[in-house]
Amino acid sequence: MKRPRQLVVTRGMSYISRSMDNLAPETLDQWLQAARDHDDREAYQQLVEQCHHLVRGVTLRETADPELADEIAQEVFVRGWLRRGQYRPGTNPRAWLLTIARNLLTEFRRRQARENRHLRELVRRELLRRVEQTDLN
Repeated sequence: MKRPRQLVVTRGMSYISRSMDNLAPETLDQWLQAARDHDDREAYQQLVEQCHHLVRGVTLRETADPELADEIAQEVFVRGWLRRGQYRPGTNPRAWLLTIARNLLTEFRRRQARENRHLRELVRRELLRRVEQTDLN
């Protein structure tokens, strides 16, 4: 029995997410090869429609923030399009997209850690300033 289509909205763009259970990886591979070899946007859109739910699910699980998950998932597909020439035919397109997602999530965590360190340093300096002011009074 086929699963119903589900509309997923991502920052003003909508994708129809269908079950990927009935698609062979070879079909996804063919779509990605067409996108890579012939700049076929329609083929890439088919890939996006089939894999969006998977990619967004991973990003949501890792971020626990639906808005951020949507943003990262969208960036996965943008980077996939921009780097489609790096795709090696015969490899698993889902794994390729999830590798892009993993790399983006790693970048996000590193950026977040840097921002947290910076924020902690600002708070520490402000606390020291206040302690010094209190000692002077």
